[in-house]
Amino acid sequence: MIAGPSDLSFETPRVKARLLCEDDLDLYLALYTDPEVMRYIGPVMGRGAAEAQFRKALALNLEEAGRVRYWAAYAAEDVGISPLGIMSAARSGTGLGPVEIGIMLLRRMQRRGRGRLLLTGLIDSIFGHERPGIDLVVMARHRSRNVAASELFSCIGFSTSAIEDSRMVVRTLTSQQWLRRASSLALAPVSS
Repeated sequence: MIAGPSDLSFETPRVKARLLCEDDLDLYLALYTDPEVMRYIGPVMGRGAAEAQFRKALALNLEEAGRVRYWAAYAAEDVGISPLGIMSAARSGTGLGPVEIGIMLLRRMQRRGRGRLLLTGLIDSIFGHERPGIDLVVMARHRSRNVAASELFSCIGFSTSAIEDSRMVVRTLTSQQWLRRASSLALAPVSS
């Protein structure tokens, strides 16, 4: 189970993520039918295929085992709430393996620092719901040509654990690494 009794939704002063729901169809379609967004992810989908995949994501969010979850991500803007994209987390069948996470941002929201805020919130939620003493691993994959993803995962603290082939990079972050990073940031002097 990914979240135990919780759904791992979170909110910060600048971003929030909640489980994907019927109201998010337009956001989902905007992502999966945009060639620029899909450039490093996979083939661009037609509306029908993207809608079918959206329905599957909603069904997975309802499964009690909670091995896969999808969230809609939003930014708090001066004029209200703006859609950012979607995030996902999937745990292996045994429940003890790594949690694989993913993020897709609308084209106009990319390279604005929101991806870092969202991933930080999601990782905090995942590690915050784990049993003490277990060093959980969060894993992410991205295409080796995706420089933005590489920079994003590196700045959060992920390390490259493998290159699956010349096209895909696998990055990992353990809960112990995350706690050490959080502790070092809390102790770091504040610059003026």
